[in-house]
Amino acid sequence: MEPIHHWAALNIVDSALGRALCAVHGAEVGAVVVGVDTARVKALIFVVSAVIASLIGSLFAHYAGIITPEKAGFFKSIELGTMVVFGGMASTFETVVGAATLTALPQALTIFEDFKHMIIGAILMGTMIFMPRGLAPTLKESAGALSGGQQQMLALGRALMSRPRLLLLDEPSMGLAPLLVAEIFEALKKLKAAGATIFLVEQNAFAALGICDRGCVLETGEVKIASTGKTRLADDQVRQIYLGL
Repeated sequence: MEPIHHWAALNIVDSALGRALCAVHGAEVGAVVVGVDTARVKALIFVVSAVIASLIGSLFAHYAGIITPEKAGFFKSIELGTMVVFGGMASTFETVVGAATLTALPQALTIFEDFKHMIIGAILMGTMIFMPRGLAPTLKESAGALSGGQQQMLALGRALMSRPRLLLLDEPSMGLAPLLVAEIFEALKKLKAAGATIFLVEQNAFAALGICDRGCVLETGEVKIASTGKTRLADDQVRQIYLGL
């Protein structure tokens, strides 16, 4: 049934109805302006969805041998919704990926059957936080298409994978949200505690000087002041000239 459903969905997307649905989804007022009968389109796709759902439900009942309200309860709806969100909603292929993954996952984790709903919830939350576009679009996305902050995190992750003894960082907090900046500097603290040597160039002076053993203040390429990082934070001259305080 899934291949048939996939084929039907692809044909609907490429049809006049599919284009009308895309227009209504993008801007309903704009769709009305160009002549799309939005009420008719909504009613039609509702009927098509209901027919597909009834066919799938009938086949599911035939496969299970018995059907009860519990088999189509609240948690089942959450599970189906998670499949769509996890795979991605940009195409039918992505939803198939999500469905296949989350169908096979319980079989691989049978020892955690009692925690199935908890695991599904964790997957849903993790996807919405870390992969809002879904698994398939995230895997297909190239590094060049990432935002500046995402590229910074990717570069830092690649550097940390090699477990370096000397790590050179040039403004790792640039373009990142304050919460992620705090996480990065916390990670740098742990790296330093583990014995790694870190050479850091950073415009976020408070964060950088707060974790370093030794800090330098440069002016036109020359080292003007050098001592411990915390001493630099307490230096009124540095606070006035470099930090503007």
